[in-house]
Amino acid sequence: MADLSISFHNLSFTYDRATQPLLQNLSVHFTQGWTGIVGANGVGKSTILKLATGGLKPQKGRVVLLDFAIYCPQRTDMVPEHLYELIHAMDGDAFEIKGRLGLENDWIKRWATLSHGERKRAQIAVALWRKPQVLAVDEPTNHLDLPSIECLEQALGECPCGLFLVSHDRRFLDALVHKQWHISEDNRIKGDCTLEIQ
Repeated sequence: MADLSISFHNLSFTYDRATQPLLQNLSVHFTQGWTGIVGANGVGKSTILKLATGGLKPQKGRVVLLDFAIYCPQRTDMVPEHLYELIHAMDGDAFEIKGRLGLENDWIKRWATLSHGERKRAQIAVALWRKPQVLAVDEPTNHLDLPSIECLEQALGECPCGLFLVSHDRRFLDALVHKQWHISEDNRIKGDCTLEIQ
């Protein structure tokens, strides 16, 4: 069986012009499954998702990544890469995902007028269709109405890939995740994980 875990080893990360590291000497092993990352704004939740999917590189230490990971950011300004291919795909998986998430064929042309919920559904649909080993989703329920949230919950709940989920929506988290990591304002992680912070 393939090892679908991700590990940080003595990892430190600092953004340019920051006076202190955001993460320092962090060692943590993320096992396969649904992992919620919670904490106040600014403590490093999105940074952890980007490090875990290869979007950021640590200044110190190393990250053991999987080959194919997708990060879905909070923002939905840009048309997702590969949305055109999904809209025009004729395979069964594409039809199932488009139907479940309510995608319409003219969404690319109408992107500027779509609601945040429609854009988020398109973003998640593309990610699920591409079948990553790891999917990291950052605050997917922001500005969504209840039907859109329920639609996303069902789609993500059936995702076979490993999942990192950042959300302030407690009900959404409780419905999806098996493990949670809590980041306090002093950037220490607490939760049911194997970790070491020095």
